[in-house]
Amino acid sequence: MKNSKSISLEIIALCNYAEFTMNGKFNIIGVFDQQMINKTIGLWPHGFIVFTIKTKVKNITKKIQLQIINEASKAILDTALSVHIGENGKANFIFEFANLKIEDYGKYNIRLTDPDDEDAYIGSTEVTVFLGEINGGPEKKSRVN
Repeated sequence: MKNSKSISLEIIALCNYAEFTMNGKFNIIGVFDQQMINKTIGLWPHGFIVFTIKTKVKNITKKIQLQIINEASKAILDTALSVHIGENGKANFIFEFANLKIEDYGKYNIRLTDPDDEDAYIGSTEVTVFLGEINGGPEKKSRVN
């Protein structure tokens, strides 16, 4: 896969929650690169993918392909996004997902491509999915003085 000549990736993150402030900045909560599920053929219950892209062309709407691909090169998510590039040549984008079917443990690649440039690679990040007990968070320890 060739690299995109017209679009570059500045930020990409997987997180528990994201929103925009009134002036278009990200509020990103709970960035992670590991996802725990409690059974094979489970569901990834909920999450957000946030990214910032940059291009030389300004004030346009651009199509971007977002995929989550497992180690067997099978896409568990494959969607086209319409992203508005601002006057500064950048776009911040938040994508929310829910109930993604996870068929196997291992590494998953979150990938952005440019469908207008023969699916040229823009950038990616990786998340590891593993089996684990979901117990509501870290154990709380009491402090004795």
